[in-house]
Amino acid sequence: MNNEMRSAVVSYCNIGVGNEMSSKTSLSYPLHPRLRSVYNTLKAHFERIIIKEHDLLSVEKHKNKFLEYLPDKQVRDKVELEWRSTKDGATMWAIWQAHYADWIKGQESKQGGYRKNELLLSKEALVFTYLYPRLDANVSTGINHLLKAPWCVHPKTGK
Repeated sequence: MNNEMRSAVVSYCNIGVGNEMSSKTSLSYPLHPRLRSVYNTLKAHFERIIIKEHDLLSVEKHKNKFLEYLPDKQVRDKVELEWRSTKDGATMWAIWQAHYADWIKGQESKQGGYRKNELLLSKEALVFTYLYPRLDANVSTGINHLLKAPWCVHPKTGK
């Protein structure tokens, strides 16, 4: 592929999630069908990988990041208060999800029906932030980077 073609592929695949400690990932509603499909795949693994294996809710900076994805300050305060009584990541995640689900139900009743907007994509944005692959556009599109394959000698350093 030429540079233009590689750039197009990277643009299509890259949704700009940054990393889990950068600014909050923002998605727009409705999610593109490709992103909805990817989300459904990622959410099936989120609890196992992020909550249980990596136990990220035991790390203070990740707790704060999870709280940022709750769309309402009152909900964040309630979750943070309940988290003080537990150290178990799975329990903390269950608390986060329960309060998020309650908030969504409250939004449905306020709007007189289910009308989804970007605020209701908080859980999706959280899952994408922690599990969606990050692409380095320069490495993926620049022909000079493509020549540096894993387990090969680096052309400049010889390592």
